[in-house]
Amino acid sequence: MNTRTGVAAISLLLAPLRLAAETTHAANRFGPEPLQVTLALLLVLLIAVVCLLLLRRYGSLRPVQTRPFRILATLPLGQRERVVLLEAGGKQLILGVCPGRIDTLCILEGDQRLQAGEPDPSPDFGDMLRQLLQRQTT
Repeated sequence: MNTRTGVAAISLLLAPLRLAAETTHAANRFGPEPLQVTLALLLVLLIAVVCLLLLRRYGSLRPVQTRPFRILATLPLGQRERVVLLEAGGKQLILGVCPGRIDTLCILEGDQRLQAGEPDPSPDFGDMLRQLLQRQTT
C-alpha cells in the first residue's frame, strides 16, 4: 500500500468525525450566546420574585369583609408583648399575645362589647382593659 493511498484511506475513515466536529462548531456559532441565556434567566427569576412579593403583600384575593375576624385595636406592652382587641363571630375577644403564646384575657358579648362608633379605642385601651378585667373578677 502506497503512502498516498494510506492517507486517503485514513482521511475517508475520519471524514464522518470531521463532519461531526464541523457541525458541532457551526451549531455553537449560531446558538444562543451565554449573555442572552443569562439575561433571559435573570428576567424569569425577576418575574418570579415580583409575583411572590405581590402574593405575600396582598395574600388571597378575597374581599376583606368575608374574613371571619378583624383586629380592632392593639396595645404594645413591651418589646414583644401586646394586647389585641379582636372581633370574631359576633363577640369581641381581648387577647394577650407574646412569643409562642396567645391567651384569651376577656370575652365581651352583648352590652359589654365596645361600640364600633367610638373614635379610636387605642389611646384609652389600657384603662378600658383594666375596667373590664375588674368587672369580670367581681
